[in-house]
Amino acid sequence: MTEARSQWGSRGTVQKPTPMLLAANFALLLFAWLAFAVVTGRTAALDESVRHAVHAWSEPFLTQIMLGATFVGRDGFMAVIGAFFGWRLLKTGRRHAALLLIGGAVGAKLLEQVLKLSFHRQRPEPFFGLPAPDSYSFPSGHALTATVFYVLLVSLTTRNPVIRAAAIALAALIGLSRIYLGVHYPSDVFAGYAVAVVWLAACQLLRKTLPRL
Repeated sequence: MTEARSQWGSRGTVQKPTPMLLAANFALLLFAWLAFAVVTGRTAALDESVRHAVHAWSEPFLTQIMLGATFVGRDGFMAVIGAFFGWRLLKTGRRHAALLLIGGAVGAKLLEQVLKLSFHRQRPEPFFGLPAPDSYSFPSGHALTATVFYVLLVSLTTRNPVIRAAAIALAALIGLSRIYLGVHYPSDVFAGYAVAVVWLAACQLLRKTLPRL
C-alpha cells in the first residue's frame, strides 16, 4: 500500500504533469499561434528579414556544411539509417523498440504531409540557385521528421547524454540549413519543431505502454 501511494499519490491527489507533457502543451500552443500568424500573413515581414539576415552570413564552406546537414535530414538517408537500426533492434530481441522507431518516423512523415496539404503555403525563392522543392512549405518536413527520427533513435539505442545532446544539435542544424539555403521560411522551421515535440510526446506515451523499450 505504501509503495502504491508513493507511485500514484494518495486518493484525490492531482499528479504533476511530466516535463515532456508540459513541453508538448507549449509546442501545441506555439504551432497554433504560428499557423494563425502564417494564414493571416503576420509572419511575412519577420520571415523575410530573418531569411536575409541568415543569408548575409553565407560563406562557401558554410554552404557545404548546410548542404550536408540538409542531406542527413532527407527521407532517403534516414530510411537507410532507420532500416539498419531497426534490424539491429530486432536482432537483439527489442521488437517493440524497432516498431516504435519505424512507426514514429513514418507517422511523422504522414503528419507532415497532412499539414502541408492543409495550409498550402508556397515556398520562398531558394538561395544559391537551388531548385525549389515540389512540396508545400509549412511546416518544414526536415525539421519535423529529422527531429522525431534522430531523437527517437538515440533514446532507443543509448543512454549517453552526449550522444543524445548531439542528436538534438543535429536536428537544430538541419532546421537552420533549410533557412540558410532559402527553401523554408523561419516560421516553417519552428512549426516543424513544434509538431515534432508533440509527436515525440505521443511516442513517449506509447513507449510507456510497451514492454522492453
